[in-house]
Parts: sequence; structure tokens; C-alpha cells
Amino acid sequence: MNKAELVTITTSYTELKKTEVNKCIESFIAIIKKTLRSGEKVKLVGFGSLKVINIPNREVTDPRSGKRIKVPASKKLKFIPGKELKAILKQG
Repeated sequence: MNKAELVTITTSYTELKKTEVNKCIESFIAIIKKTLRSGEKVKLVGFGSLKVINIPNREVTDPRSGKRIKVPASKKLKFIPGKELKAILKQG
């Protein structure tokens, strides 16, 4: 599902216009980005949690050449599904 499809589906669930739903989704995304950028965790009960984790400097082996390569530190987004989402996915 892409954003346009999400807007259309959300519009059918609510009495809001597409422009209003789009503005809500844009705001929601902006708030999540700002929260994660500040280092805070986003927790949506029943759905899951998003958090930024720090990946330290490390060395890996290039499989082609066998040489050791230094990989700089980076940040990674981690999603942890909530209990309800896990249960839904488990049911298939």
C-alpha cells in the first residue's frame, strides 16, 4: 500500500475529505520523523514501536577480495511489533 491508497482507504473509514486525511497523514509522518530524530521512541500500543539504534564502527570482510573493510558508525531504524500485530500476523 502506498500513501495515496492509504488516504483513499482512510477516507472511506471516516467522513473526512481526502485533503483532510492527507493533511493528517502528512502531520503524523512529520511528528514521527521529528520524534525519532530527537532520539525518542515512538510507541503505538497494539501496533508496535519504532526506535533508532546506533550501530558502532566495525570491520567486515569483503567476500570477493577477502580484505578487511572498516564500516563507519551509522544509525538504523528498528521496528518491534506489538502483541496485537504479532497475533494478527501469526493467524495468517
